[in-house]
Amino acid sequence: MGPVDQIKQKLDLVEYIRQHVQLTKSGANWKGLCPFHKEKTPSFYVSPVKQFWYCFGCHQGGDLFKFAMEIEHLEFPEALKLLAEKAGVEMRKEDPQLRSRKNRLLDALSRAAEFYQKNLAKDSEPYAYVKERGLSDETIQEFKLGFAPAGWRNLYDHLAASGFTPDEMEGAGLVVRQQNSTEGAPSGYYDRFRSRIMFPITDTNSRVIGFSGRIFGNLPEAEDAGGKYINTPETLLFHKGETLYGISHTRQEIRKAGYAVLVEGQMDFLMAWQDGIKNAVAASGTALTEMQLQALQRLCEELVLAFDMDAAGQEATDRSIAKAQRIGFSVKIATLPAGKDVADYAKFFPGKLTEILSRTQSAMDYFFQKAFEGRGAASLDEKKVIIRYLLPRIKTFASLVDQAYWLQELSRRVRIDEQALKDELNRMQPIDMDTISGETAGSSLQPSGVLPEKTRLDMLVERALCLVLDEPERAALLGEYAGSFPPRIQGIIQKLAARELAIPSLADAIGADFFNYLQLRADYEKTMLGDRDPAEELVLTLWELKRERLRIALREVSVAIQEAEFAKNEERVKALTQEFHRLAAELAKEPEEVPVN
Repeated sequence: MGPVDQIKQKLDLVEYIRQHVQLTKSGANWKGLCPFHKEKTPSFYVSPVKQFWYCFGCHQGGDLFKFAMEIEHLEFPEALKLLAEKAGVEMRKEDPQLRSRKNRLLDALSRAAEFYQKNLAKDSEPYAYVKERGLSDETIQEFKLGFAPAGWRNLYDHLAASGFTPDEMEGAGLVVRQQNSTEGAPSGYYDRFRSRIMFPITDTNSRVIGFSGRIFGNLPEAEDAGGKYINTPETLLFHKGETLYGISHTRQEIRKAGYAVLVEGQMDFLMAWQDGIKNAVAASGTALTEMQLQALQRLCEELVLAFDMDAAGQEATDRSIAKAQRIGFSVKIATLPAGKDVADYAKFFPGKLTEILSRTQSAMDYFFQKAFEGRGAASLDEKKVIIRYLLPRIKTFASLVDQAYWLQELSRRVRIDEQALKDELNRMQPIDMDTISGETAGSSLQPSGVLPEKTRLDMLVERALCLVLDEPERAALLGEYAGSFPPRIQGIIQKLAARELAIPSLADAIGADFFNYLQLRADYEKTMLGDRDPAEELVLTLWELKRERLRIALREVSVAIQEAEFAKNEERVKALTQEFHRLAAELAKEPEEVPVN
């Protein structure tokens, strides 16, 4: 048994959470006011059997380690250490060989950083370049900027003389082993970084774990490996998708400010830092990842994106907004003057970045501005382009009030009936932003977005299942309504209704995590029911589920009628109109009396 399982075995989740939250018994579970958002009615539930917690208000949940990380603002290794001490679990010592290798790689990287620093200090041209870019001596020293000289084996020879093996240098990502007969390259090993300004990348403990190198000067064609910037490859220490440049310096300031300023590259970060913005981080010119965002989420709830406003910068902004909103960030945009990045702006207008950051706009204001840029929405085609671009983004809001506000604004701007836009919104299936490319100001705006919050249909499905979990006999009531459930679970519903699937086996059918969530929600629903009869509530829920299915079908037919009218297909309009009336009549029916015992 590993240390994580030992800790979970020795520490009771309920007892640990009770140190932070006042809990009261609720059936087999416990409930209390959520510590992660303000609320007056308890929606935070803890299962002692499953050792699992979930809040039905802010939709956060997880195990013991997740709670410790969130409540204490810790990274996983820190939470592991904290809980191990509380549980009296002695952490199994790391494999001495692995620890020794890590230490050797860290030493090699530290020596490499010193080597690059000394080269920058004594080489006037690259030093003059970083000074010309606007960096002060203090910033250069603070962030250990350096220079990798031209030549195949400068660093290799230096580290070899210090006792490092070729295998260790390669393991640290500092040298490359020659495998192909590249013209001009030496046999054996050679330096990965050559004739480049070097930016050391550090972990949260300020240890150098990798580098980013910017090309400087003109290398012979045979020596020029890589583009303008190259980074350390994936190593035992460096994982690009988990690393944010500068976070070791700004972590505490981000937590204090309550938000992080996200910039594109190292120079943007350094100039922002130098200009007084101490709560920034850089994505280092790579696509932002969820792991990077999750690291930030433990520090703050708001992101301010300050990317270049060129085509690539706008695309990066779009993708970053989508990813950040997906995991719950509030996102704002700091718009820089055309043709300027953060580094240039800080250089030419020192002390003014704070003003830019004080004039941020919401993500939706940014999207509206982009959608209407260069378009007057005069023709139907222009309106369709704008609507296809904005509707998926409006749909990402969990709040119906927010959706209604932006639908109203869109309706006003394009002069299309608001109800028609709402119908289109409800039938739309958002596309993950990761699959979209080329969404720039000069291109056609494509439909995109992120996965939406739970729909009303989802919530009704979950409530129906919860009301069955508590009393399996009620499953018989599901049979008549199986067709109203989403297609992916209709077979499961039919088996439950026919008693061909027992409640305990439901976990295998729908997944253990979702089943655990439903069990907690069942307790929550029972609390919210009060004196009302659960069986009657199940019947009403199933009836409303059926009605919601009819509403969705009506919206789809309504849109199809509009399309048929636009195409002047009278026969299809007639057939669809008949279907519309049939569905409307079905929707208007009163609930039938259904036996509940």
